[in-house]
Amino acid sequence: MPNLKSVRPTNCDKCKEKFFATGFKHNPVFEYESSHIARHKYMQSFRAESQFFDAAIHCMEIMRTRFGCWTAWEQWCNGEFIDNQEVNNLVQEYVNRSGLQEQVKIRWNDKIVAPTMMSGCTLHLKGPYRRRRVENVLNHELGTHLVRRLNDKINRKYQKHPPASHAVSLMFEEGLATLNTIMKQKCPLIVDSALTYVSVCWAQKHSFVELFQLLSSYIDDHNKVWLLCVRAKRGVRDTSSHGGLAKDQVNFCGAMHLLRHRRNIDFFKMHMGKFTAEQAHNLSDAINDKACFVPLLLRPGIDAYLSGLEAIIAANSLESWVD
Repeated sequence: MPNLKSVRPTNCDKCKEKFFATGFKHNPVFEYESSHIARHKYMQSFRAESQFFDAAIHCMEIMRTRFGCWTAWEQWCNGEFIDNQEVNNLVQEYVNRSGLQEQVKIRWNDKIVAPTMMSGCTLHLKGPYRRRRVENVLNHELGTHLVRRLNDKINRKYQKHPPASHAVSLMFEEGLATLNTIMKQKCPLIVDSALTYVSVCWAQKHSFVELFQLLSSYIDDHNKVWLLCVRAKRGVRDTSSHGGLAKDQVNFCGAMHLLRHRRNIDFFKMHMGKFTAEQAHNLSDAINDKACFVPLLLRPGIDAYLSGLEAIIAANSLESWVD
């Protein structure tokens, strides 16, 4: 697949300045590197779906009912903001505990859209970060994406099942990363990925301005709402029209699929390479797990990990969707 950066608007900063100056009432007109953005492979490969729309809204309502607004939830769950040096210290401590000192490079990068991103074996940091958020993000980026990438080089040869499509592989990759992000959270609400899922659903039927208004009823941070809207409306030039990039739904879709089938999935093997649930199930017992990197979340044992999944279901009251 092509680089996702080519779907990113090149005039984002100017559009944001104008949007905020007009009181959030001007639909941005995005510019892109390519003049054929609508035919971009990412626009063609991911189709918006609404299978889990009610479940996602349900998770968002739990957050709003319990905490009133996004900022109150973030403060309670993740603590205070910390400076870059403290972030560096926490990241280095995590890397050392994981035994990844020789495998990962760390770089601060204010050009990325998301606060954190893995590119190959480089961890890109942007922030800002709240104190308790750092380890959860690292469980996502290093404990899932990097570990699976490193282990895949060792174990791919043991996988005899036909390769999955990019969209399916990404759903399992991001779904697993989503669950790993919230497993050690103070309260494992799955609200972040629920918001991105719903954003894509709403973007198919609403303009940028309308989407901003809908999300603002759940999020009181205008900068966060702007970022969610940009991600959901990527790939569209005139954002007064409907549509957008549906890729971000894979996080919530993948998490829900894994929770629904959790009793039949080998979660240890899923971390031993970039495998789908079916591929992990059919993986040869000859897999070289002794040479693999075991993420911190799995070191207490698989029973503890499975108990963490049950805690996620209970915290989000997802029983009717996954059982």
